[in-house]
Amino acid sequence: MGAPGSGTEADMRCLLDIAGIKYDDMKVDFLDFNNTVDRMKDGQLDAGFVVGGYPVAAIMDLATTHDVDLVSFDDDFLAKLQEKYPFYIKDTIPAGTYKGIDRDVQTPAVMAMLAVDADVPEEVVYQFTKALWEHIDEVQRVHAKAQLITLETAFDGLSVPLHDGAIRYYKEIGLEIPEVK
Repeated sequence: MGAPGSGTEADMRCLLDIAGIKYDDMKVDFLDFNNTVDRMKDGQLDAGFVVGGYPVAAIMDLATTHDVDLVSFDDDFLAKLQEKYPFYIKDTIPAGTYKGIDRDVQTPAVMAMLAVDADVPEEVVYQFTKALWEHIDEVQRVHAKAQLITLETAFDGLSVPLHDGAIRYYKEIGLEIPEVK
C-alpha cells in the first residue's frame, strides 16, 4: 500500500474507496517501492502499488528478472475517481515502457504540483513561476515523464487555488485561469 503515511498510501485509499474495497478485505503491508519490489522478487507479495512517473526504476528492475503485469483501469472507474477526487487525471503508460508489457495501460495519475504558503509574497511566486517556465527544458531533461510538463498541461488535475503570483504570470502570457472545483 506504500510506506505508512506516504502519497502512495493516500492514493491507494482513494482507489480502494472507489473500488469498494477496504483494508480489512485483504492482507496489507505498508512498504516503500524498493521493499515492495524486493518482496515481489522473493515471492512474498502478490501485488504492489507504485505511484510515480513512469518509467519507475524499481519496476524496470523487477521486470528484467520477473514476469510482471500492470492493471489497466476502465473509463467508468476513472470517471468515478475523478468525480470524487478531482486531482486525478487519466493517463496511459505506453506499451514497451516495461519489459513484457506490450500494450498501453490506462491508469489514474496525479500531477506533480508545486504548493506554496498563501503568505509567500506575490513577487516571489511570480518570479519563481516565470523562471520555471522559461527553463522548463532543463526540467524536462531530468526525467522522461517531465516531457509532459507543458503550459498546455499546467492546470491538469489542479485542485487548489493558484497563488496570486502564479496567476499574474499565467495571465501575462495569455492563459485563462481555470476555476478550481
